[in-house]
Formats: sequence, structure tokens, C-alpha cells
Amino acid sequence: MFAGRHVIITGATTGIGKELVKKFAKQGARVTVGHNLIQGPSFDLAEEFIKQVSSASNNDNVALKFIDVSDFNRCVCFMLESIKNLE
Repeated sequence: MFAGRHVIITGATTGIGKELVKKFAKQGARVTVGHNLIQGPSFDLAEEFIKQVSSASNNDNVALKFIDVSDFNRCVCFMLESIKNLE
């Protein structure tokens, strides 16, 4: 259903976001996980989550990107980088 689509989810290493990452990855989407540098699990835990999702869903198109959603300029850069990676 989502094969060929690119989904960006912030707050994706816990709670609802975490479950959405799993679901979209299983459905074949390219998933970019936005992880806040200030809050949330440590870098190692976030990386391990991405590896687990990729393995469980047989989807190598799950990526971890760091974003501080409290900084507008960083959000803009994050989105521009995500769009650039689509090309």
C-alpha cells in the first residue's frame, strides 16, 4: 500500500510514532525517522530500533535522521535534506 512512498515521522522511537514506523516499513514505505537530539532514547537505542525495524520488515529503506523540532531553521534543513534524498 505504501511501497514507493516516503514517510517522515518525528518522535518515532517511542509510543505511537514507533508503531507507525513499524507499520509503514512493513508496507514497503521509505521511512525517515526524525529523532530529537535533546529528548528521547540515546543514539545507540535509536540506531538499534532502526536496525530491528529494517530486519523485521525486510525493508532497507528505513533511515534515522536527527532533528531538533524546537528550532525552525533545523526543521527547514531537515525537510530540504529529506526532499533532496527523494531525487
